[in-house]
Amino acid sequence: MKHEAQHEVDLSRRNFLKFAGLLGMALGALSLPSLGWGETSDVTADMAEEDNRLAKKHHKSTSSGGKKVSQAQEQLKAAGFDPGPVDGHMGSKTRAALRDYQAAHHLPKTGKLDRATQKSLMAGTG
Repeated sequence: MKHEAQHEVDLSRRNFLKFAGLLGMALGALSLPSLGWGETSDVTADMAEEDNRLAKKHHKSTSSGGKKVSQAQEQLKAAGFDPGPVDGHMGSKTRAALRDYQAAHHLPKTGKLDRATQKSLMAGTG
């Protein structure tokens, strides 16, 4: 009997050690570096670089449009629509003035300086 009890303890101990070994191997395989956690600085740097690229692209597109927006603001003012300050920025007052101008001239009310609105403003039909 004593021998059987000892045998069962030995089996339990072996099974426990096998389980612990497998668990340790599984945890080792799933360690943080293998999940890419050690590479977060590279990912973050890539994301920051992409954000900077997009910001520069946006700045270029809005800067080049500044002259057109300023001209449109001047034309809107001359036509009696208040775009706010003539600053080359498409602010809420400029968008509202564009919508009002578009409505008065039977253009689609987009509040944007689209081709039809720009053509109408520059033609001085206001």
